[in-house]
Amino acid sequence: MKNAKYSFFLCVIAGIVIGGVAMRALFETFVIPAKDATIQNLQTKHENAADAVRFPPPAPAKPLTNDAGEFDTTIAKYYDEKFNKRPMIKWRVLAATALKECYQKGNWDLATNSTDGLDQVLGFFDDLGYDEQHGRISADVIHQYFYDDIAAYYQGSVEYISDAQKEDATYFENIKPLFNDVTKIEMQKAGVVMCLTDKDYLEYLRSEIDLKNDK
Repeated sequence: MKNAKYSFFLCVIAGIVIGGVAMRALFETFVIPAKDATIQNLQTKHENAADAVRFPPPAPAKPLTNDAGEFDTTIAKYYDEKFNKRPMIKWRVLAATALKECYQKGNWDLATNSTDGLDQVLGFFDDLGYDEQHGRISADVIHQYFYDDIAAYYQGSVEYISDAQKEDATYFENIKPLFNDVTKIEMQKAGVVMCLTDKDYLEYLRSEIDLKNDK
C-alpha cells in the first residue's frame, strides 16, 4: 500500500515537472519572441520618430519652370523693369560716362567722373548673379534679357572689379560667374562668342549715355 501511494506521489511529481517543462517550452517558443518583437517595434518607431524630429526632410527646391515646361520669367521681369526705370537709368548714364572716360584715358586713376553710377550698375548685376547662383533664375532667361548689357559692362569693368576686390573679395563676386554662365548660353545658341570690338563697345556706351535724353 505504501508502495502504491509512493508510486502515485512520484507520478504526480513527474506530471508537475513535465507540465512545467512543457509550459516553459511554450513560453520560450511563443511568448518571449512576441514580447521581443513588440519591444523591437516600439524601439524602431521611437527611433524613427526621433530621426524625423532631428532630421526633417529638406523642402523641395522651387522649380525653374512652370507647368508648361517654360522657364519662369517672374524674377527676370522684375529685374528688367528695375533696369529700365528712371533711377537705374540715371545710374546707367553715369556708369557709361565713367567707363567711356576710363577707356579714353586708359587708366582708372586718371578718371575724374564719379564711379557711383558704375557701383550701382555693377551692384545690380551682382544681385542678379546671386539669384542665378542660388537657383532663383536660370542663366538661359538672364541671357534672353541681359546678355548684351552684362557682356558690355563686364568687359569694361574687369579692372575696376579687380581693384575693388583687392579691398574686399566679396565686392561684385557674383558678376564673373554670371558672365561665364550667360556666355556659355551664348555659345550654345550662336555657336561662337564674339568679344566686343572697340567700335561696338563705344557704340554701346554712347547708347547708354543717350538714355539721359529719353523722356
